[in-house]
Amino acid sequence: MIIKLKFKKISKSFSLDINKDYHNNVVDTWTWDFYKKYKNSPWRWADLPFRDHITKKKLNYSQFFDKKITHKINNISILEVGSAMGSAYDFMKKSGLIDLSNYTGVEVSKIGYSYCKKNYPKGNWLHKDFTKWSNLGKYDYSFERNAVHHMPSPIEQFEKILKSTKTSFITCFRSCLVGETIADLNISNFKTETGIYYSSIINLFELIKLAIRFGFINIKIVFGGAHEKISTNSNDAHFLSEKINPEKIFLSRCRVLMVRSDTIYKPKIKFVVRPDTLIKNFEACLLIKKTLKEIKTNF
Repeated sequence: MIIKLKFKKISKSFSLDINKDYHNNVVDTWTWDFYKKYKNSPWRWADLPFRDHITKKKLNYSQFFDKKITHKINNISILEVGSAMGSAYDFMKKSGLIDLSNYTGVEVSKIGYSYCKKNYPKGNWLHKDFTKWSNLGKYDYSFERNAVHHMPSPIEQFEKILKSTKTSFITCFRSCLVGETIADLNISNFKTETGIYYSSIINLFELIKLAIRFGFINIKIVFGGAHEKISTNSNDAHFLSEKINPEKIFLSRCRVLMVRSDTIYKPKIKFVVRPDTLIKNFEACLLIKKTLKEIKTNF
């Protein structure tokens, strides 16, 4: 199931200082009626950081990429960044396989936060702008799905999460393979009737190097292929400046699972791509394989 967001063209004008103004309006920007649609967002185990064999004490690398959850994982702490309408929490709750007694969900939208507080009262729901949250604490598992790429300074946000994660983390994001991470509202943005927010483009290899630096050296990358076309009309709901050539930077989508290890000291990185995606994005896949080899060699 894919939720397609339909936007009107936006006539509202924004100042040239929109990057500076963002924080003043971020809560209102994410509090709009269409946000309620996120309560129907589908989740899979592939989107979550849990696996049967991942524990604090042992990691069986040969089974690392198995997505199965067959027994309940107890006595754990969990952080979700961008908990939206609680659909991930609901998925885990209904599965009966994840101990949610120490779950924390942080969400900037008043609609999302209020809905979760009312419908899932046992969760620890925080109404915060994650980019301003400094004392995260420590969690065994953490995850986010398409939340960090809507924030300024996304690599800094990932660093905060990784510093606070003891076992594993998974993320889904809009990616590029060439050039630095882009996080500038004047270059790439989304607009709603209530405001404007980031459409950051995160360099995949910057994230991989960051993960390795913090001890997450068991990594699985799932490459989703080229990103759909984005309008170059600055008045449209999703905008990408003509200064950016999507083909040149290999604008794409990625999901990355990473696990800490106290016993493995060399990075182990697995690259996964569907056959049809490989055929359509062969040059990009070659670049990923080559760059990952260089990263492992230089570690």
